[in-house]
Amino acid sequence: MTLPRIRPDPKPSEEELQSEMARLRREGGLPVYAVPGVDLTELQRNMTTLFWQARKKREDLDAFAVRFATDLPQGYYNEYRQSPQWRAIRRTVRARTRYECACCFKRATEVHHRDYRPRVLRGEDLSPLVPLCHECHEKIERDVTGKKRSWNDKERVLADLVTRKERSRHRA
Repeated sequence: MTLPRIRPDPKPSEEELQSEMARLRREGGLPVYAVPGVDLTELQRNMTTLFWQARKKREDLDAFAVRFATDLPQGYYNEYRQSPQWRAIRRTVRARTRYECACCFKRATEVHHRDYRPRVLRGEDLSPLVPLCHECHEKIERDVTGKKRSWNDKERVLADLVTRKERSRHRA
């Protein structure tokens, strides 16, 4: 199994940034006063990018990665995990690999979300969902001290485990 790339978040073109900056200036949404030690142009550019992203997210909820369940509305994910929809998605993802963990040869009993975009939660895009056994899922989610990993760290550990499994499969 190779892990599909998570589609990167869109980036504004220079034209889109300039248009957004002009709109923000008209509406008084950009600082124009000097801040000691801060490059005002860079600050305005960063703020403009954030406003552009917020507008794009409102236009297309599936455009930007949602990396953690905690980024969803409070209580939604727990309710979602109890739904018949999630049970069906979970069964489909595990069945695709004949219930084999993507990281080892044990039975996949869980499914790891690499992304929580609405299209993934609706089951329209299963590519960010990975079938795992409980032990591998724990290795991905938490470090050896039990602390939750960052998204980038989870991705790194997952990729490493999948690669190790594939190497061991080819050696056998």
